[in-house]
This record gives sequence, C-alpha cells and structure tokens, in this order.
Amino acid sequence: MGKITESITERRGINAVEAYFNNIGWVFRETPHTDCGIDGEVEQTINQELTGMKIALQIKSGESYLKENKAGNIVFYIDEWHYKYWLQYSMPVLILFYDEANKRIIWDHVKLANIEQTTTQHKIELSPSKVLNEYSIEELNDIIQTYQPHHFYELTTDFDSFEFSLDCFHELNRSFILSCNELQHFKDKIQKQLLNPNPAILLSTINRLANQLKKYNADDYEYLHKGSWYLSKMAENISALLYEAYTTQVNKFITVINENIKIWKSIKADISKLKHPNIPHKIQSCATQCNMVIENRIACFELVKNEYNNCLATIETRTQ
Repeated sequence: MGKITESITERRGINAVEAYFNNIGWVFRETPHTDCGIDGEVEQTINQELTGMKIALQIKSGESYLKENKAGNIVFYIDEWHYKYWLQYSMPVLILFYDEANKRIIWDHVKLANIEQTTTQHKIELSPSKVLNEYSIEELNDIIQTYQPHHFYELTTDFDSFEFSLDCFHELNRSFILSCNELQHFKDKIQKQLLNPNPAILLSTINRLANQLKKYNADDYEYLHKGSWYLSKMAENISALLYEAYTTQVNKFITVINENIKIWKSIKADISKLKHPNIPHKIQSCATQCNMVIENRIACFELVKNEYNNCLATIETRTQ
C-alpha cells in the first residue's frame, strides 16, 4: 500500500511540473523510469518556436523529502555518483520539489555554487522563497545561456618527479598572479563605467567577460586540479627536510587563490549594481548572466582551494 501511495505522490509532482511548463509554452518530455536521476526534460521556446535548448529535471515530491534545516530550507543530500553525473550532464539540471500542501514547486539549479560538501556526501538547499512561477522564465533562459558542464578529471599516475611538480606549481602561481592583474584591470574599467556609463561599452565589456569565462572555466579548473594532484603526490612522498618549504609554497598559493576569489566577488558586487530600474533591461539581463558564470568560477576556485588545503593536511599528518 505504501508503494502505491508513493507512486501516486511522485506522479502528482511530475504532473505539476509538466503543467507549469505547458503553461509557459515549453515542451515537457518525461524520461522513462531508469533510476538515473533524470525524470524528464523541457525544451525552450522563444516566440512559440522550439530552440533545441533543453533543461534536465529531477523531480521530488512527498513528505519524506521535507528535511528542513534551521534556516527553513529544504535539504537534499546527493551521493558522489549523482553529484558528478548531474554536474557533468550535457544540459543544465534542475532539482524541483513539489509541495503538494501549498500547491507550489520549489526549485534550484544543480551547480557547483549551490552545492555544499558534507562529511560524507554533498547537499543542496532549496529555499521556500524560490518558487517556479511566471517570473522564473527569464532565469531559466539565463541558465540555458550560461550553462557549461563541469568536468571531473581522473588523473592517472603519470607523476614523474618532484621537479616536474614544482615546475607545475610555479607555472600555476605565475598564472594566478597574471590573472589577478587582469581582474583588477577589468574591475577598474567596470568601476569607471558605473560612474559614467556608456551603455554600448558596458554591454560589450560584460558580454566579453561572460563569454571568456564560460569558455575557460572548465579548462582552468582542469589545469588547477592537475596542479593540486601533483602537489598531493609531493605531500605523500616529500622528505622531512622539505616539509617547511613545501608548506610555505602551498600557503602562498592559497593566498593567491583567496585573492582571486576576493576580486571575483568584488566584480560580482559591482556588476550587481546594474540591476537597477534606470538601467536598460538588456544590460541588466547581460549582467545577470555574467554573474551566474562568475558564481561558477568562484565555486571552482573554492573547490581548488579545498584540494590545496588537503595537501597541507597530508603534510601535517605525516609530521605528527
């Protein structure tokens, strides 16, 4: 009897999501039940024309999923397989919860910036204030426009020498310093535009930044992740005489990562100032998309920073 009730509850959730997308003119297609973490997909329409751009959906319903934290958010826990599967998926993935009691759909985008690492797994929190409604269409369009899969790189044991790792580390450090300089240059340019805005220049600058970030985010993470892998190998094998030098270098690197994160956050704050009624909607929309890409970049840097902190933890364990 319980399974029948559960099936009916799930069906109501799917029906509610399908009804929403039908109402906004998007095409909903349910996925045959394969327990792969994708319940369906929707195809975007613009002016009643199909665009070929799609979003994948993971739909939850029923009281068993109502696990609220102190902030009142609904918490979903994600195992390692789904974490990587959803983030590497060929299209953006939304997780949606159908709140039958209040006849509403609470949702969010499954992306690095929205996922928190717990001790044993990952979690995403859905805010009850984020309800799927007529105002969600623009954000859904932005998600499609800015989406790129986040790849996880399984590195093989092609570790040759500590010298190679050190070269990799120094190259990464040089790259980060250059990156900080470029970011500061961009920030200065944006701040001048905020003081005396030229809509055409502002739109072009923000568009160019968003496109560059979208293109290079995954490649940059691969490079940084590879660097952390080599450094973790060093942490496992380095001689006691080099502990102090190694720790000093990695701490310097983390400092530069933090500087990058700080600058990106400040740029995001500056761009957010464009969300103002007096600013043309086209620029506001472009600013929103740019900030969504920046959020993903900050999340990548935070992930990398955790990997480098793990290197330090390995060294600390070996010295005890």
